[in-house]
Amino acid sequence: MPCFFVAKAEIDKWPYFGKAARSGGNLFIDRSSLASAERVAAMISERLNLPMPLLFFPEGTSTDGSSVLRFHSRLFEPAIVARAPITAAAIRYVVSDGTPERELCWYGDESFSTHLLKTLRTPGFSAQIHFGEPRVFPHRRVAANETHKEIEGMRAATACAERDLQPA
Repeated sequence: MPCFFVAKAEIDKWPYFGKAARSGGNLFIDRSSLASAERVAAMISERLNLPMPLLFFPEGTSTDGSSVLRFHSRLFEPAIVARAPITAAAIRYVVSDGTPERELCWYGDESFSTHLLKTLRTPGFSAQIHFGEPRVFPHRRVAANETHKEIEGMRAATACAERDLQPA
């Protein structure tokens, strides 16, 4: 699905991936800078007028997949002002041999190249993506809290379904 991503600023400097991300029109945010967040929010406002969706990860970091961290609300603001619908999406990684999801998550101090090689060597994995219904919210904090709850619920439901499919 074509879309614009909001990605951490470091990706802009990566060989190949940085150039690919730039050519795709992705936005880069310095996660430690309020000024960068405000600049990216302004760019999001402009992009909301285009017919292509925008995707960002409101946790602002990556984890081992065991929980969904609190969402930062600043990047929700342009959609609130524009009364644009926001669609929650939940991602789960599943390995056919039952390997825990955390083995496919990129988090902590692991380098990207180490993570990429480990992932490419993992046979039989998939990413499951579930989408909620588009919703318009009255306030960015409400949007952050409600989409957080929705994503937690979607991830819990897919985890339960996955357990139910496991042989006894």
